[in-house]
Amino acid sequence: MDEIVSMTHEINELLLIGLTIAVKGAAYMLPEHYRMIVHYLYNGLIGLGDFMGYLLAAVYFFSLDVGQGHTICQVFKMGEMVVQVAFGVLNSTLENRSTEAAAGIV
Repeated sequence: MDEIVSMTHEINELLLIGLTIAVKGAAYMLPEHYRMIVHYLYNGLIGLGDFMGYLLAAVYFFSLDVGQGHTICQVFKMGEMVVQVAFGVLNSTLENRSTEAAAGIV
């Protein structure tokens, strides 16, 4: 169940990628007090969609009862692979840009 909730949390981060980049970038420029405010507001906004993870977990447990648990599990695994690939692409892009910026290429 925790994996499903964390997957929906990651999907929310991907959907709000512009806000995520802005918050992560602004965190280094703000004073400590304001950084904490932005951090908690951002986590609250991202966490609003976590109820979908619990709903999907309920669907999975219901599918176990009706004998379709393996099928739903395979669908969730495919969804997790898509999310991991998207995060991998995003992380490598951000790392390349930060390396280029540090080298003065950009």
